[in-house]
Amino acid sequence: MLKGLTVQYLVRRTYRVERGDVVLVHAAAGATGLLLCQWAKHLGAIVIGTVSSAAKAEQARAAGAEHVVIHGEGDFVATVREVTNGEGCAVVYESIGKDTFRRSLDCLRPLGMMASYGHASGPSRPR
Repeated sequence: MLKGLTVQYLVRRTYRVERGDVVLVHAAAGATGLLLCQWAKHLGAIVIGTVSSAAKAEQARAAGAEHVVIHGEGDFVATVREVTNGEGCAVVYESIGKDTFRRSLDCLRPLGMMASYGHASGPSRPR
């Protein structure tokens, strides 16, 4: 239940996802990530997910991620830039932390939002 409440808060309160928004979901095959993919897709967003394996990529796609990047095999910043024609995404749902935080900032469009709600790889460090 808490994961669902977290996702509701992220997609309706933190950043209100609208039809056509491009959103980046890190850890897209985790419990919260899967719900984020499903809900954002339901709202009409274009979902880009990051995962750690090919098996998880299939899970993320099944949940609504149209584009999936496997860590170590692809560059999520380049994928966001390609999908958005260089504009950047509306929101990044960041749950990984130090391993992705700074590069996630490079994915945002002007005035885009970074919603950091976890630090699975440890806290990000200030520059």
